[in-house]
Parts: sequence; structure tokens; C-alpha cells
Amino acid sequence: MFLLGFACSALSHLWNCLVLNPDIISFNPYLVAIGAMVGAFGMPVMSITNTYLADVVEPEQLTPAMGQMMAIMSVSMGMGPLFSSLLHLESIKLLQIGVCMSFIGWAAAFVLVRESRPAWVRERTYGKSSLHKKCNFGPGVHDLDDESVEAGNGIRLPASTPSPAQKRYRFGLQHIANQLRSFRLLWITRYDRHGNLQKSARINPLMILAIGFLMTLAGMGAGSCIVVYGTFMFHWDNHTIGLIMSTGMLSRAAVLLFLNPLLNKYLLQRFSQKKHRLDTIDRINIGLALASETLGMSVIVFARTTNWFYVTSVITAMGALGGPAFQSCLLKYNEKPEQNGEFFGLLSMLGSVVMMVAPVLFLGIYSATLEFNPVFVFELCVGIYAACGVAMAFLRS
Repeated sequence: MFLLGFACSALSHLWNCLVLNPDIISFNPYLVAIGAMVGAFGMPVMSITNTYLADVVEPEQLTPAMGQMMAIMSVSMGMGPLFSSLLHLESIKLLQIGVCMSFIGWAAAFVLVRESRPAWVRERTYGKSSLHKKCNFGPGVHDLDDESVEAGNGIRLPASTPSPAQKRYRFGLQHIANQLRSFRLLWITRYDRHGNLQKSARINPLMILAIGFLMTLAGMGAGSCIVVYGTFMFHWDNHTIGLIMSTGMLSRAAVLLFLNPLLNKYLLQRFSQKKHRLDTIDRINIGLALASETLGMSVIVFARTTNWFYVTSVITAMGALGGPAFQSCLLKYNEKPEQNGEFFGLLSMLGSVVMMVAPVLFLGIYSATLEFNPVFVFELCVGIYAACGVAMAFLRS
């Protein structure tokens, strides 16, 4: 899956390089959409990475590891726009360079990323019948190769008559059902020492998850509109767009690599850390992220020159504190540490959906409100961040 994600990303870049080249084909938005859909299959790479970290990293080191991974991603996303702005090449040339870098990344992953399972597990071979017997898919599924299958209640059906469980397995519905069962991890059931249900342990994770996704929705949506707004209002070129994007991403990387460890060290000296519930350290980190994003978006609303967007990129860098803080909070409420990988995989899947919906939603709002208020989407983001701040005040420790 890891290599498949890299391959889809590389193929998406290659496809865009072909369909966006006027010397090869005239512009067609549907062809661009096809490239975007292929590239979407590369999004699970981050999910797989987070899941792998959750499985192999010690619990007390998981939050710093997640922060470091986000910092590395921010550095890579910042260096790309920076180099593109410094090279002063045509857009099609930059796309071609991107294609080469994508395939180099795929080749590096193919060579350097090793199988995490032990050698004795990899060398093990299973027959079709033995594999099904080891996998518990339900009645009538593990005996697919037998002459007859168990349909339930002691009734044997001929092999030519598939049972309901067989149908679910053959059409992939069983795997979909297994994925949907992951949502049960978000429904926390915890009791206090008196045997009473802790409502805060059930409500807090859902509220924290909603706040995190709303912040992601506002951030991704505003990011997709800033480029269009800057080009429309301030006549940005590729050079300016690249510098602003690189300033923002590299600032976030600096916050995660340098400021985040120092801040957490200081907070641990002043406040006690709770292992199984929301604490003051979590509130401060999330509060700083919300305040940073709100202030930065407010600056965009009143910005009158391009220089204000550079200031905004630095101000909103503190918003990077929110990612590790949200993951740390949610992990505290997970009652099954052995399922941390599944837990973070679910969070990454939901986050990927939000990141795909946000640009489409906010660009649609921007186009609908451009005539009477070009900054409406940014005012909307300020409102979303303010609502998240109010919701944080209602979280109980």
C-alpha cells in the first residue's frame, strides 16, 4: 500500500504534465479531474505512516514522533514552492521536474523501505484453504473450498449455493464492514471507581475530533482560496505564490522542530500531565493553535498589500501545535492501546476526507460571494476558529 500510494502520486503528476501541456492537448477540466482522482490514492501514504508509528513507537514517544513526521512533511512542502520560485522556469518545466522527483521518491521508497514483518512471517506460505480457515470471516466463509458449506443452524448447503457470508466475502463487503467497525473506537465507554459512566470520557473525544476537523476544514479551504484571491486582488505570479507558500510551510516546520519541544518541556515543569484525560497542557497547545489561526486569518481579511500575507504565514505557523496536541488528546481516551494503529488509521482516513472536501466547498463559496464580498471565505474561517475556541471552553477535564 505504501508503494502503491507513491506510484499513484507519481502517475498523477505525469498525467497532469501531459494534459496541462498546450503543445500536446487542449485544456480539458475533466482530464485534470482524472489526474486528481488518481493522485487521491496517494493520500493513504500519510495514514499508513501514522499507523506504523502508532504500532512501533512507545506511547510516551508517540506525540513527539508525530510532530517530527509533520515537521518533515512541512519542510518538504515548503522546499518545493521555494525552489520553484527561485528557478524562474515555465510552469510546464516545473511540472516535468515534479514528475521526475515523484518517480525518484517512488524508487527510493521501493529500495529503502523494508518490510516490517519478521523474515519467518514473510517466508511463510499459505494455501487458499488454510488461509480461509485461519481467517474468521463468519459462518460459511472459511470453508469456501469444501464440497459443502455451513449455512448456520446445522444446515449444509452445496458448494454451488453460496451462503450470505460467502457473498459478503466474495464481493468485498466483509472488508468494508471491518473498516466501518473501526468507528466503534470513537465511542468510549469508561467508568469511574464508583461504577458510574464517565460522560466526559465519551463526549470529549467526539468534541476534540470535531474541533480538529473543523480547523482542518478551515485551514485547507482558506489555503485553496488564498492563491486565487491574491492573484485576483494583488496580481501574484508564480514567484510570489511560491515564496508565500514556502514561508508558511517552513515556519510551521520550525515551530514543530524547535518551539514545540521547548514549549512542552516548559509546560511539563509547570503543570502535571494526565495520562487518561484532557489536561492543562493540551488546552494550552490547542488554544495557542486556535489563537494563531484566528489572528492570521483576521490579518488576511484586512490585508491591503502582499507583504501582509508573509506576516500571516509566520503568525499561523503556531497553528502547527494543534496537530500533535489533538492526536495526543485522542490517544488518551483510547481504551485499547493494542489497537492504536487502527485508531490512527481511522483518524487519518477521516482527515483525508475533510482535506478532499474543503477545497471544493470553499472555492464554491468564494466564487458565489466574489461579487459582493471577496473576503467572505476568510471571515467564515475566522468564525469557524472562534466557534472552535468556544467549544474548547466547554470541554471537561
